[in-house]
Amino acid sequence: MEERIDEIVGAEVQPAEAPVIDEQARAAAIVKSARKIFSRIGFSSIAVLGISVGAAALLAMIIAVAAPEFTSSGAGLLVISVVSTHLIAIPLGCLIMRRIPKVFPQPEPFGIGKLLLCVPVCVFFAYVGQLIGVLVSEFLSAAAGVPYEDPTAGLAAPDIPFPVMLLCLVIVGPFMEELIFRRILIDRMCNYGEKLAIVTSAVMFGIFHGNIEQATYATLLGLIFGYVYLRTHNIWYTFALHAFVNFYSGALIAKVTSAGGVPELLEDLAAGASAGEIIEQYASDPSVLIFAAYVLFTALLFVAGLVIFIVKIRKLHFYQAPLQLPKGRGFAAAWLNPGMICFVITCIAYMCLSLAVL
Repeated sequence: MEERIDEIVGAEVQPAEAPVIDEQARAAAIVKSARKIFSRIGFSSIAVLGISVGAAALLAMIIAVAAPEFTSSGAGLLVISVVSTHLIAIPLGCLIMRRIPKVFPQPEPFGIGKLLLCVPVCVFFAYVGQLIGVLVSEFLSAAAGVPYEDPTAGLAAPDIPFPVMLLCLVIVGPFMEELIFRRILIDRMCNYGEKLAIVTSAVMFGIFHGNIEQATYATLLGLIFGYVYLRTHNIWYTFALHAFVNFYSGALIAKVTSAGGVPELLEDLAAGASAGEIIEQYASDPSVLIFAAYVLFTALLFVAGLVIFIVKIRKLHFYQAPLQLPKGRGFAAAWLNPGMICFVITCIAYMCLSLAVL
C-alpha cells in the first residue's frame, strides 16, 4: 500500500538529488503532513458547526413569522435541528472536505453475525455513556448554579408524530452523520493510523453534538461505528447500527414512556411508591406491561453487551497504516494543530452555552 512519498507528504521531502529518505526525516515529514491534514479537518468542522447554527437561527426566524406555534413545539425543534444540521450543514461539510486527500481502508469479511453482536454492545455503550453524561452535566450545572435540563428532551417530546420522529432520528440523522463522521473523516485520517482515526473521529462525533450528555455516549458509540467502518469500508453497516440505537434508545423509548399510564407510573416511582402500590394500580395497564417488557429487554441487552465486549475486545485487530505516525506522536499531530484546537474550543464554548455557564 506504500505510495510515492512525494505525493503523500510533500515533494520537498524527497528532492531529486536525495532519492533515499532516512527514517528520521520521513517520520518528521509524516508528522508534518498529518498536522496539516488534521488542521484542515478541524477548520472544516468549524465551518460545519457555524453553518448548522446559522441555518438553525435563520430557519427559526422564518418559521417564527410563518407559524409561531411550530417553533415552540417538539416537532418544530426536531425539524429545525435536522434540516439545519443534516440537510444543510453536513452536505456542505462533505463538499468542503472532499478536497482533503483520502485513503480507502482495506475491507474484510464482516458477516451479519458480527454485526448482530455489535447491537448489544451499542446498547451497553449508549446507556453507560448517557449515565456518565448526565452525572457530569448535573455536577457542572450545580457548580454553575443553574438547574439541569435534559438537552434532548425537546427532540423526543410526545407531541412529535411518530413517523416524523422515525424519519428524522432514525433515517436522515444517522445516515448523514455516518457519511461525514465515518466515510469522510475516517477515509482522511486512517492513512496515519487506524486507532488514531477511530478515536479522533469518535471524539469529534461526540463533541459535535454540542452538549455533554450526548457527547459522552456518542463518543463511545463512535468507537464501535469507527471500528466497524474500518473493517468493512461500508457505511451501511454503521448506518444500521446507528439507526437501531436512535430507534431503540430514542424514538421507541419516547413512544413507550408517553403511552397510557406510563407517565404516571414514572411519577409514582420518583415519589417513592412501594412495589405493592405500583402492582395494584398499574398491573392491568397494557402500556405499563409494554414498558416493563422494554426495561427487561434493555437490561438483558445491557448485560449481553458487557459480556460480549469483555470477550471480544481482545480479538480486535488493527493494521499498520501506509503513513503510520511514530509512536507517541499521534495525539500531538492530530489534536495540537491550529484547526483542531479551534474546533475543540468552539465545541467547548457551545457546550458551556448549553449549560448556561456563559
